[in-house]
Amino acid sequence: MFLGNFRVTFIAAIVIPTSIISSFLLMDFANFSINMMTLLAVGTALGTLIANAIVIIESVVSKLEQGLDSQEAAIQGTKDVALAVLASAGTNLVVFTPIAFMGGMVGQFMNQFGLTVVFATIFSVIGSFTLTPMMCGALLNRKMVEHKEHQNDGPIRKLLQKLIVRPVDATLNFLLKEYQRIFNLLFRIPKTSLIVIFLIVASPAFIMPYIGGEFFSTSDEDIIRVSVEMPQGSALSETAKAVEQIENYVDEVPEVSSFLSIVGEDGYENARVIVNLEDLEKRTRSDVDIINILTPQFAKIPDAKITMARGAGGGASGEADVTIDVRGIEYDKMVALSRKMESIMKDSGFFRSITSTHKDPKDEIVFVPDTNALQRFGVSNSQVGPLIRTAVTGDDVAVFRELGEEYDINVTVADEFKRNIDDISSLYIDTKGGLLPISRLGELKVQKALPPLKRRDKRRIIQLSGYLSKSSANEVQALLAEKFNKEITFEEGYDFAYTGRAESMEETGQEIATAFLMAVILTYMLLVAILNSFIHPFTIVSAVFTSFVGVFYFLFFMEFTINIGSMMSFVMLVGLAVNNAILLLDQTMVHRQNGKSIQDALWLAVEEKFRPIAMTSLAVIAGTLPQLFDNDGVKASMGAVVVGGMVASMFFTFVLIPLVYNYLEMAIGFFKRIGPQATENTEEFTDIKEAQTV
Repeated sequence: MFLGNFRVTFIAAIVIPTSIISSFLLMDFANFSINMMTLLAVGTALGTLIANAIVIIESVVSKLEQGLDSQEAAIQGTKDVALAVLASAGTNLVVFTPIAFMGGMVGQFMNQFGLTVVFATIFSVIGSFTLTPMMCGALLNRKMVEHKEHQNDGPIRKLLQKLIVRPVDATLNFLLKEYQRIFNLLFRIPKTSLIVIFLIVASPAFIMPYIGGEFFSTSDEDIIRVSVEMPQGSALSETAKAVEQIENYVDEVPEVSSFLSIVGEDGYENARVIVNLEDLEKRTRSDVDIINILTPQFAKIPDAKITMARGAGGGASGEADVTIDVRGIEYDKMVALSRKMESIMKDSGFFRSITSTHKDPKDEIVFVPDTNALQRFGVSNSQVGPLIRTAVTGDDVAVFRELGEEYDINVTVADEFKRNIDDISSLYIDTKGGLLPISRLGELKVQKALPPLKRRDKRRIIQLSGYLSKSSANEVQALLAEKFNKEITFEEGYDFAYTGRAESMEETGQEIATAFLMAVILTYMLLVAILNSFIHPFTIVSAVFTSFVGVFYFLFFMEFTINIGSMMSFVMLVGLAVNNAILLLDQTMVHRQNGKSIQDALWLAVEEKFRPIAMTSLAVIAGTLPQLFDNDGVKASMGAVVVGGMVASMFFTFVLIPLVYNYLEMAIGFFKRIGPQATENTEEFTDIKEAQTV
């Protein structure tokens, strides 16, 4: 598009497959497999893999346009940008290495992601400095890269010149001409320009409160999970009847391809229905739309507490959006607190369903033995207990085998002989005094069973799980915490804590913050070594923080959340955002060494690097753009961060970087001027003191 030549396109594009295929060697040494994380790494690195080759090719083309022969242009062009390419590739390496060695849960699957990008980047650099110059010298000449028609040009080249090359050249020249006005304005009113830029950089503060946050962005996985809970003690037939009604409602939804019902799981009162939907591409409604349609219909089913969740339920996607642990000492007080909190959650309007680990205790039959009677008739508790259990729930006494399959044979008392406690009391047991009803050996009572206790960190907890119908987890948690503390009085020893995804989010945030800090420090150290300056790496690193302006605006307008994917992209952006500034300042320093003034050196660098900066930035954006429209919310938010960050990086590279460089150069010049003078004054003062002493 920029150079209008298929050979140039081929030379640039060949770096991608060679880098990826070569990286498989190191992946094999590291015992990595082709999985979701390594494929995501390859997809993320596509734009950066070709960026180095584009910079070298553009430099070679510039030398060809100056009249050098092909081989000399390839050598000289590569030398001119070697420092910038090494700096850009090096920043990618020092950024993705901390990602690969993050700790915690997120580090377990980020290791392969980070190292795969590092491997591909290493081979990209090797290919850019060997294969790319060689192919440029062998395949390109001055005539091929000229942006004008020749008499012997073929029809395809003429078409490319007309449809692509000329419009692109005209657009770049127009943008460069318009930018020259902005450039001159920046240096005419630098202080005012800095204030305006500062306001632009600070402007995301007004929209950041409206950007949601969550650990894992749930996406449409073509599956809806329906959990059914009937009142304690419900018969299996009652649960099956409720499930049948659910199936009838589900069957009326045209997007449903199939469903599976499991009744009596973990108790007769529990059931699950797994609803499989058509592929998202074939549906006009999302899984959330279908859930919202089914919710009021399921509410018509009496006595059933129904919860719907998105996805298959594995890993983080199987957790509730908001999980709260109510902690305390006395269980009854904890129950009262959990019910108040559950009521507040329901009234908030953010949840489509809420579940609690506290269940109303079941009725249970308790046998209170008469010790004297047991001794008199020679019977022990261990004989009475199994008899009652076998009568009520049955006992697997044998196995039936047929055609290689085994079936348990369960023996129990017929239902008509165990309708109530009197029927159980009339069960007979063999004693030394003959067959006796167990009512002669003790008393049968019906009482409430002890509720199941859940503990965490040696403390009792009742866990509330909420599934959101709108908003994001972080926003809802902040709102709920404020309401809980305002409307509920927590005695000493009683409190609550957000767990589940919130806990994972906090741990991941700490690990990613550490990786981000390490990436910034390593990037600065690398730039100091390459640029031989402690000052101007600050100029380049400033591009990282200004790129976040585009990130937050993109997340806000695209309605993405800050999640594990977007946070990881923040770290990645450290290595990507600095590349444009490196290209610009590297060329500026060359002109400064040739005696140019600050402003002239900056403008000459802009003229020479405007096209490669646009080419590399658009290459990274184009490589990431498909992720922006992915059904997976994590991948989409990663794409939004990279695309928004690169757009902002292009803008601030040409608007802020020249001003920062100008002021830092002026500061360096000022201290150089006063340095010798200060030294001379110090020496004179010392001589005076010595004279006075004498």
